[in-house]
Amino acid sequence: MRMLLPYEIRLYHGSLSSVKKPLASKGSPFRDFGRGFYAAWDPDQAIAMAKRGGGGAE
Repeated sequence: MRMLLPYEIRLYHGSLSSVKKPLASKGSPFRDFGRGFYAAWDPDQAIAMAKRGGGGAE
């Protein structure tokens, strides 16, 4: 794993497939906060989201 620069952050998306270019318009309008590309700071949270099926491409 490479070192992050001071202005970089690492976000995780709970998806079972690779996401090259996130598109917020593809999300479900029925999510907690409406359409959007949901990401987490914590990789365990993103893994849990993927297991629930909450982060797949829609």
